[in-house]
Amino acid sequence: MTLPDRVAYGLLLAGVTLSALAQVFLKLAAARVAEQVQTFRLDLTWGVSFARALVNIHFASGIACFAISVLLWLAGLSRINLSVAYPFTALGIVLTTLCGSLLFNETITPGQWAGICVIILGILLLVWR
Repeated sequence: MTLPDRVAYGLLLAGVTLSALAQVFLKLAAARVAEQVQTFRLDLTWGVSFARALVNIHFASGIACFAISVLLWLAGLSRINLSVAYPFTALGIVLTTLCGSLLFNETITPGQWAGICVIILGILLLVWR
C-alpha cells in the first residue's frame, strides 16, 4: 500500500471514528433532553425546555464531531474510489455498537457479534488488492 493510499484510508477511518463519537455525544445529549423534558406538553414552555436541553456541551460536541468527520471524509474521498471508500461507513456501525457496550452497558447479542465480523470481513475483502 502506497503512502497516498495510507493517508486516504487514515482520513476515512478518522472520519468514521469521529462520526461514531458524535453518536456517543448525541446519546448523552438525548439523555439530558429526556431529563429536561419529562412531559410533552405542546405549548411554549415545552419549546423553551426542549431548546435549553439541546444547548449543552454534549449536543454541541456531537455536532462538532459530525462537522469535522464530514471534512475528513471529503478529504479521504478525494483520494480514493467511491466504491472502496463508501463501505468504510459500515465501520460506524461496528464502532457505535462497541461504544454502546463499553460506555452505556448495552448488551451485544451473538447476532450483532456475527454482523460485526461480517462487516469487518467485507471491508477487508473490498480493500484487498
